[in-house]
Amino acid sequence: QIVDLPGYRSYAADESGRILAKKIEALNGTFLSDQRNTILCVEEAGDAANLSSLRRVSEADPDYRRTILIRNKLDKYYDDLDPSTVNKWLEGMGDLPTKLKKFALTLPHWTEGMPPPRPLCELRDAMSQADLNKLAALGTTRKHLDMVGFKNFARYMEKRTEQMFVEAIGPVLAKLRDLERAMTRRGEQLQDELEQSDPTQILATVRACGASLANCLTYVMEGVIRSNIHRFTLGDELRKFHSYHQKAASSRVMEQLPSKDFGSLEDYIDFLEKEMQ
Repeated sequence: QIVDLPGYRSYAADESGRILAKKIEALNGTFLSDQRNTILCVEEAGDAANLSSLRRVSEADPDYRRTILIRNKLDKYYDDLDPSTVNKWLEGMGDLPTKLKKFALTLPHWTEGMPPPRPLCELRDAMSQADLNKLAALGTTRKHLDMVGFKNFARYMEKRTEQMFVEAIGPVLAKLRDLERAMTRRGEQLQDELEQSDPTQILATVRACGASLANCLTYVMEGVIRSNIHRFTLGDELRKFHSYHQKAASSRVMEQLPSKDFGSLEDYIDFLEKEMQ
């Protein structure tokens, strides 16, 4: 998607013009600050030190990682170039950073009010070739000729677009792989839940738990559990039992001893330990 943003206004004659200039700056700023956007900064061919729009772009992209400079209307600047300066001018005469990607070209144009003399694509190709011929005649190096003409610009943008697509599709593919793994795990969990919620499986599990508990109770009731953790003698357990109910005041509603023949709890414990052996 390409968005053609309005040009900056450096001069406003009245208050309405100043308001419009601020709105343009705010609108352009929303696009320039988005790190996903590539910026095609179009300036008129001339002195690199006077590229006002590029200065504004540098505020959002100071490293020029997303910026491509296009110096348009190159044909109007032909007469200002000569063999001693052409290569330096294409580089920016020291006023443009070397890492900034830049092109100089002429776009199709014709006399105002008149129909185009040829189809637009033919005019574009003709002017691109005229740019190359003129700068080649001035002794431009092969390296710098790659920065001249619409065809070179279009060739570069095709590669740049492909590169951006690859860079953008990578995170998307990684996200899709993560989603695939998450859905696979979720499917396995649902399959396990489905199997565990099968009525016959639930019944078998409950029966197995019941059988296991019953088997354990046999050992508990027979007193053969081999563990010293929280073990009490019969006397200690009865003393704790009676102490609890005395504190809870439940001794008034329950018999503390199995028979009135026992005078006290200790008599009962003594009976159990000596007489019942």
